[in-house]
Amino acid sequence: MVLPKGSSAPGSTQNAFRKTMVGYRTHVQTYGWQELVRDGEMSGTEGQSKRLEGIQISLLNVPYPGSIEYRTHVHMAEHYDVWYRVHAQTFGWMGWAKNDEQAGTAGFSKRLEGIEIQVLPKDAPVPGDTDGAFREQ
Repeated sequence: MVLPKGSSAPGSTQNAFRKTMVGYRTHVQTYGWQELVRDGEMSGTEGQSKRLEGIQISLLNVPYPGSIEYRTHVHMAEHYDVWYRVHAQTFGWMGWAKNDEQAGTAGFSKRLEGIEIQVLPKDAPVPGDTDGAFREQ
């Protein structure tokens, strides 16, 4: 988009030059492996009643040695928080959880249908609402 000189930005300029930190893809019921997405993009489906059957997560462009494990993260914990939220059957998008916190549901027999992940610097602003990240019956 080209704007006249001196115009305001057409959207948020926060983190405009931030490097991609995390890439991930999910395996979705009947669809198989989805394309790789990055830094908070949605992987999976929404409103199609398809369950997530697998996930692959990798760090990208990281300035420190370390890795992410799917339940916790190692070494990177000194510098970054791993934020994630899930889309659950009938609940929709749930609140954001970080690091080793639980996300999703237990005891409701509801499938996960999508996930968003962000790796942010330690103590950075929360990417969104954290209420209701995990619900247990």
